[in-house]
Amino acid sequence: MDYYYSTISPPCHSAILLAKKLGITLNLKKTNVHDPVERDALAKINPQHTIPTLVDDGHVVWESYAIVLYLVEKYATDDTLYPKDPKVRSVVNQRLFFDIGTLYKNIIANIGVLLKKEQPSDEAKQKLKQAIDLLEQFVSERSYAAADHLTVADLCLIGTVKSLSWMQFDLEPYPAIRAWIDRVAAEIPGYEEFRKEVEAATLAYIATRQYHTLQRGLNTFAADKNRPPSNRSCLLAVIDGSERAPVSHDIAATMDLYYHIRSPPCQSVAFLLKHLGLEVNHKTISVYDADDLETLKKVNPQHTIPTLVDNGHVVWESYAILIYLVEKYALDDSLYPKDPKERSVVNQRLFFDIGTLQKSMMAYFQLHIRKLPMTDEVVDKLKRALELLETFLQDRTYTAGEKLTIADFPLFVCASSLQWAKYDLAPFPNIVRWAARMETHIPDLEAMRKAADEGIRVLLASKGFQNAK
Repeated sequence: MDYYYSTISPPCHSAILLAKKLGITLNLKKTNVHDPVERDALAKINPQHTIPTLVDDGHVVWESYAIVLYLVEKYATDDTLYPKDPKVRSVVNQRLFFDIGTLYKNIIANIGVLLKKEQPSDEAKQKLKQAIDLLEQFVSERSYAAADHLTVADLCLIGTVKSLSWMQFDLEPYPAIRAWIDRVAAEIPGYEEFRKEVEAATLAYIATRQYHTLQRGLNTFAADKNRPPSNRSCLLAVIDGSERAPVSHDIAATMDLYYHIRSPPCQSVAFLLKHLGLEVNHKTISVYDADDLETLKKVNPQHTIPTLVDNGHVVWESYAILIYLVEKYALDDSLYPKDPKERSVVNQRLFFDIGTLQKSMMAYFQLHIRKLPMTDEVVDKLKRALELLETFLQDRTYTAGEKLTIADFPLFVCASSLQWAKYDLAPFPNIVRWAARMETHIPDLEAMRKAADEGIRVLLASKGFQNAK
């Protein structure tokens, strides 16, 4: 297996740590994505030309989380690291999406500001603190991040958290996280040697780039008693680095879905539920309403929507909910294939959505609804994301292959939401064709779209964005 990576890129670390744990060998190929020659070489195997990228006997996987899940499902001798039980697995998945969508995201937001020789806002620092506080809560409730034993969630999260010390961030206020780090490190062969190699490479890189102002800024940020920081985002900023699926109906409507139809992540779950023909108790929640927020906090410590409660079992993060629903209630694996290679493509598309397409779409929307000038950077990033989606659909019926999968639902929500912002998808004929096909898979789609549109109008009006559409 060839593994294209950078020593100083935290997203690259999780697969290396997993390989050490599993006792498998990766053919490590150091790659500098800023070098035109190396970037072009990588683009030949990965159209997104990002690291890490894994090539296993001709099968290509990228997105670090997708690589980790592929490796563990193909090469682990049991399901300890990625449990097959849908309830336990849903917690592992939630932690993975928490890492990329909350913890990782807020670290990037703060360090990105420092890289510009500015100080993060109080709001940005508070969001980061809330993310670290949540992780402290997760590892206080159990020995590891998602279970009472090591899972892939720990191997991914530790790359985010352990690098705090590199920029003199103090984890003293987080005793549960510190104890968790020690437990995880003790279970990975050669961990300390690996960490020393990474730290040395990182410090050398920062020195060559003369990030003295960054160091001073980070030290100032570290002195703030209310911040729970990390250096992972600094490194990321530096590196950049149609048949309806059969479903079991041997259930009553015992599931509660806390959601709002105007929310794109909520829409993907609502669309899948419709496709599966599953009945749930819909509980409309506005996170902008104090009473609704208090209600949500009682079931989800992160108080985000969508949140699913299935007979007492709580799942949040929309992607984790999608996986949980099909693994528990679908009668076959067509929507989320068990084959490791096929599943790795589905996982890659899910992480592409949260980390690339949805991110660029939301940046575009923020300017659109405020009627602010559209910057070249925002337009180019969205265009690039759509070009990648167009490539995925080249010679494929669906985004991950010839069969409908759960990856199609959130990607469809993103693509179709662009019409609300009057974004022209005509230059992307593959996306237009696929989106038209997706509409045939979702009963009552138009009614849900109308409800979503009205919800968005009401929200924008309440925020003073009249006639933003």
